[in-house]
Amino acid sequence: MIDSIWAFKLKRYLDGTSNKFKARFCASGDQQLEGIDFFETYALVVQWTTVHLLLILEVFLQLKLKQGDITATFLHSELGVNEKVYFEMPLGFRKKGKVLCLKCTLYGL
Repeated sequence: MIDSIWAFKLKRYLDGTSNKFKARFCASGDQQLEGIDFFETYALVVQWTTVHLLLILEVFLQLKLKQGDITATFLHSELGVNEKVYFEMPLGFRKKGKVLCLKCTLYGL
């Protein structure tokens, strides 16, 4: 069983006033054991042909590229049919005898 935590962040305007509050529900993936909870690890990376294509389009369409951001699609991908991941409910929501079962991946796993 894996612990879960809330990660809170306060976004501010340039003058220091509050803009918005953000919360992310995370799993404590550091508690997993290799060979028991997972068998392989990998990180998705962008293919250079994709970057090359974007740069060609930028020149061809006379655009000015300021920043690129690739959304990590693996964060919300579905779990395999035989994969079951259970973890404790976060503080403030815990009920005796209740746990959460993931349907898709979660940040930290």
